[in-house]
Amino acid sequence: MPTKLRIIHFDVSQGESTLISLIKGGTSTHVLIDGGKKCRGKYVARCLKRLGVTELAFIVCTHLDGDHHEGLEPVVRHPDITTKKLLVPKFGYNKDKFDRLGKACDEEGVPYRVAKAGEFLLNDP
Repeated sequence: MPTKLRIIHFDVSQGESTLISLIKGGTSTHVLIDGGKKCRGKYVARCLKRLGVTELAFIVCTHLDGDHHEGLEPVVRHPDITTKKLLVPKFGYNKDKFDRLGKACDEEGVPYRVAKAGEFLLNDP
């Protein structure tokens, strides 16, 4: 059975949010990249639910501008979506911008770490 690749860009106004999925039969693996501003995070979570996404293998935070990382907090906190791991950029001087998302991960039991160059996130399900 072939594996299907699905890429969906969510309209979060300013910023980015993209879901990448590998789908094979009844098995799917999902990665969410960024979440837009905080006010758009609930929208992203609702879209994920409508798409039947109940588990994210990874969330990737590409950088710590608010229009990329703030919307990830509502996704991490959503009761019907399990996040296995959050990958973040090297913090540098922007670490303070990550505090709310980091706290959400700590409270929800979502491990996070700095992403590594060349790391594979999706394998054929």
